[in-house]
Amino acid sequence: MPQQANNSEFYKHLFHATGEGMIVVDGKGTIVLANDRILELFGYAEDELIGSPLKVLIPTKHKAHHDGHVKGFFAAPKKRLMSQSMTLSGLKKDGTEFPLEVSLNHFETPTGTFAIGLVTDITERKEAERKIHELNDQLETKVKERTAQLAESERLYSTIASNFPEGIIAVLDLEFDYIFAEGEELRKRGLTPEDLSGVSFIHSLPKQSKTTAENALKKVKEGMNQTFELSLFNQYFELDAVPLKAEDGEVEQVLIIERNITKKKEVENEMINTLEKERELNSLKSRFVSMASHEFRTPLAAILSSVSLISKYTTEEQQPKRDKHISRIKSSVQNLTIILNDFLSLDKLEAGKVICLPEPFLLQKMCELVIDDISSLLKTNQKIAFDNGTEGLNVTWDRNLSRNILTNLLSNAIKYSDEGATVHFSTAVSGKDIVVTVKDEGIGIPEEEQSLMFERFFRAKNATNLQGTGLGLNITKKHVELMGGTIAFSSVANEGSTFIVTLPQNCDQL
Repeated sequence: MPQQANNSEFYKHLFHATGEGMIVVDGKGTIVLANDRILELFGYAEDELIGSPLKVLIPTKHKAHHDGHVKGFFAAPKKRLMSQSMTLSGLKKDGTEFPLEVSLNHFETPTGTFAIGLVTDITERKEAERKIHELNDQLETKVKERTAQLAESERLYSTIASNFPEGIIAVLDLEFDYIFAEGEELRKRGLTPEDLSGVSFIHSLPKQSKTTAENALKKVKEGMNQTFELSLFNQYFELDAVPLKAEDGEVEQVLIIERNITKKKEVENEMINTLEKERELNSLKSRFVSMASHEFRTPLAAILSSVSLISKYTTEEQQPKRDKHISRIKSSVQNLTIILNDFLSLDKLEAGKVICLPEPFLLQKMCELVIDDISSLLKTNQKIAFDNGTEGLNVTWDRNLSRNILTNLLSNAIKYSDEGATVHFSTAVSGKDIVVTVKDEGIGIPEEEQSLMFERFFRAKNATNLQGTGLGLNITKKHVELMGGTIAFSSVANEGSTFIVTLPQNCDQL
């Protein structure tokens, strides 16, 4: 459908416009999608990369273990951030290696499991860490003879930290209290370095983030680098925590580089939501095809059987038998027409092609035409009792939409009622509105399922043996809303259901 095509084009542009590198790999380790940022990072053209094994982007020294890592991930896929305990490198087309960070996730499709990776070039961050470690070593080893150089380095350090974009650079003591903190994010929070001096980093966090941060910082005290995420002030932050060691190799401080990754998270979540919606759409399509094939088969089989039997009744005395099968054929054709109308209406509604085109007409005449159209569906001794409370009244409604609404409600009442039952159909004026009521004496709707009655493809558990697509009420509700009305119902299992549609008498004034 056109709207789906537009959505696909939109998400394609979104995928390629993302500032972070995105790559999708199938279960065999083959690259199936790569956005523009990936191509830029690794220096490949799209047609060179798509269809290639992921290992073309892996440095030679790591290739031997790569297949095992891929198999391990697909054996137990879960969201993970690589490079927590090791340094990852990427291999560009020209043979250049560069440090990177990879966030992994996965998604399921009918064709299999796929891994999605968010790739970040951390060359600048690694360089910043190297410089900070280098600066720390200089401060420790040359403090006495290079006082002037130390002062200049401190000034440079403070300038870099205070201008650290969308984040904070902080140094903590081993009790995790702030020694130093600077960065643009600090000022966004309305804080100064002095405000945080001596304050506990852990205690300054929201309750839900304390445990994650404390566990990570304890590992840093043991000499391990840690990367973790926190949710703060309705935003997302990624924190790199590294130990700062003294001359004897003992950890004496903790360096934290905190980056605001809210935008990256939003893109990641949008992509995941998009993939989830695509999977839901594929599921709906499968259910649609399955439902259609089943619902068409039954009336077609009835028609074929009746036609075959009619050909055997050749005498005048057998006319009642012929009439019986002709009636059966008409009923089956009517059922097919209703099913086709449901499918076509759903397609048009999903594509946004259905609009309300009001025109004046006599409501009583419309009701009588609908009753006449569906009379072939009546079971033995069933009847429709029409209480016309709008005699001589013209309404300004969409003719097709209103006819579909009435047809669906009445055909449902007939279908779900037994032989000999009466379907009560009435129209009435209520102020500036028209109230249409259809009441049956049928099987009713189980109370626990009533909240789902207007969902696509839903069918109550007590109706599974009756023909139907599960689309009629969903479409009816949308048609009613297009004309500015409402639909409600009440039902008791094994006693019957009552559907009430309220529409403005003049839809043209909406």
